[in-house]
Parts: sequence; C-alpha cells; structure tokens
Amino acid sequence: MKLPPDWLEQLKSEYPQRYGPQGWLRVRTILPQSISAGATWEQILSGTRAYREYCLATGSIGTQHVKSASTFFDYRTQGWTEDYAPPEKPQSAAEQKLNARWEQLKARALSIGFRSPMAVESCDVFETFLKRAEREQPSPVQNVVSLLARDKSIRS
Repeated sequence: MKLPPDWLEQLKSEYPQRYGPQGWLRVRTILPQSISAGATWEQILSGTRAYREYCLATGSIGTQHVKSASTFFDYRTQGWTEDYAPPEKPQSAAEQKLNARWEQLKARALSIGFRSPMAVESCDVFETFLKRAEREQPSPVQNVVSLLARDKSIRS
C-alpha cells in the first residue's frame, strides 16, 4: 500500500492542534513503518478524523491533553485504532428530575391499567389524562362495597 503524495499535509490538516510539540519530523519516518506493519491509509485517516472529533467533543483541542502526532501515528501504539466515541454527556439536574417524574407517572398508569404515554405527549399532558382516568377508576373501598352488594343480591 502506498501513501498519497501529500499524506503528511493531509494528516497535519486533520490532526487536532495541541499545546506542545507534535513531532511531525518523526511522523515522516514512523508512519511508513505503520503502513509496512499492516495498517492502511484509510484506517489511519479515519482514525485521525475520529480522534479530532473526540478532541472537539471533550474540549481538549489546543491543550496538552491532545496526544502528540509522533505518539499517535507510531506503529507500536497505533493511536488511530482506539475507540474515540465521545463520552456520554451527564444529565443535568432538570433532566434527572423530568426522567424521575416520567417514571412515577408510568408506574401510576400501570397500577390502574392506563395506557403508556405517546411519543408526542408532554409530561403535563399525560398527567392530565392520567388524573382523569384515576378519578374515573373506582376506589378499592367502592370495589368491596359493590362486591358485597352484588353478593347480597345474589343470595336474595
């Protein structure tokens, strides 16, 4: 596999900036070794783009937390093969509160045999319908009284 004639320029344009030296002179010799060790240009370029997106998502571009290019492109470390899926964003307090409210509403609905929320319903709208269904639902005391009354009428 041959490298494109402008491979170093392509990598420099794709690779995230860092605070500190990148080691591009060393990359000139180690990247061809990575290709000789079995890596493909497409894998390296794809991994470089994924790493740049990861650095953008974590806000580390321009900091010392960006790996130096000489380390990233070394055939021994093969930085381009790592998983650079962006970290999961933690939920805000408001999102946590809303999720807890949804769970409570779903549990209430399940307890009376009410339907699940529709995708387009807000929490408030669903709760309004749920409250109406709960009001129309006979209470456990009413159920017992009606059973006793029905039992009396059957015996008579």
